[in-house]
Amino acid sequence: MDNIENVLLVVGAIAHRLKRCNQRSVKTRLRRKLLQLYALYDILTKNVCQKERRFWVRMIFSDQQRLLQEASNNLIKEMEQNDEEKFRNYFRMDFVVFRKLFDLVRPLITKNSNVRKAISAETRLHITVRYLASGDSMASISYAFRVAHNTVSKIIKETCDAIWSVLKEKVFMKDTPESWQKIAQDFDDVWNFPNCIGCVDGKHVEIQAPPNSGSLYYNYKGRHSINLMAISDAKYRFIMVDIGAQGRNSDGFLNLNIFDFSLFTSNPFLSTYPSNLSIILLISPSPSANNTTSSA
Repeated sequence: MDNIENVLLVVGAIAHRLKRCNQRSVKTRLRRKLLQLYALYDILTKNVCQKERRFWVRMIFSDQQRLLQEASNNLIKEMEQNDEEKFRNYFRMDFVVFRKLFDLVRPLITKNSNVRKAISAETRLHITVRYLASGDSMASISYAFRVAHNTVSKIIKETCDAIWSVLKEKVFMKDTPESWQKIAQDFDDVWNFPNCIGCVDGKHVEIQAPPNSGSLYYNYKGRHSINLMAISDAKYRFIMVDIGAQGRNSDGFLNLNIFDFSLFTSNPFLSTYPSNLSIILLISPSPSANNTTSSA
């Protein structure tokens, strides 16, 4: 505050001198000084308005406390060694699958810091997979892993991006006639259901209503949600996914409008089938939909 008061005193003195001065060159020089002082005043007031940090790092989130009490170095290690069933329950995957995923994403999520010890790549993956598997809040994850909640948010986003980067080519098939024919063959072999190229279903994912959204996300269950729609193959693997449609829409509406059924009715992916194979109508078009056919 002393610096701000000093600047104001100087500004007042220069302004008083400017009023009494008659020389043009001196007036120009004084105005230039006033502009510089106003800029300095603006910087000083902004610094005062900014809230000072009470902590660099809270004690409960310190490196020492994280090493001693966080889930990665305690509970999770114990489950890895003694209780595979609980490990699977905690992460929705077994230890072998987790290690395979970790080996894939580790180069992308490993961080180095010269200021303090960086959160390990393994802990970053623990945080992300636990968040995705449990539906816990980020605040809850923060306390469990001894990491600030804003850091948890950043870790989850970065790690999800890394997971998508390494798995998208491994998990999702390529859109080729041979791929679709292979899926149809699997349905025939496993389920004795010929000429099927996928099973469609949806899930309402509960959310807090976005601001000013009204009833757009309000579903028939009396909650606000977004829709997850997916097509899976004969072995329960996702082959197409769409997430984010407003919860007020029904499953039938989403089936007709989210997935581009023209890809199948126009036959670009099914060219290896006999040309006389008929498309079986499974879902009737909804009155509000622009589509005139819906096929699978």
